[in-house]
Amino acid sequence: MERVKKALTGVGLLVVLGVVGMQILRLNDQRLVFAARLQRLGGEAGALQSDNAKIKSEIEYFSTPENIIKEAKGLFNYKRPGETLTIIVPETKKKNE
Repeated sequence: MERVKKALTGVGLLVVLGVVGMQILRLNDQRLVFAARLQRLGGEAGALQSDNAKIKSEIEYFSTPENIIKEAKGLFNYKRPGETLTIIVPETKKKNE
C-alpha cells in the first residue's frame, strides 16, 4: 500500500510539473509577442515624434505674417499693390550647342 501511495505521489508530482512547465512555455510565448509589439510601437512612436516636431516647426514658421506673404508670393505669384513681379527663368541649353 505504501508503494502505491509513493507511485501515485510521483505521478501526481509529474503531472503538476508538466502543467507548470506548459504554463511557463505559454508565458514565455506571450512575453516574446509583447516584446516584438513593444519594439514595433517604439519605432512608431519615434516616427510620430519626428512628424510632430516637423509640424510644430511649420506652425511656428507660418505663425508670422511675413512668412505667409513670402509663401503666397512663391506659390501663387502674389504681389502687394504697388509691387512689381519679376519671374526669372533659367536659360536652357540647346542640343546643338
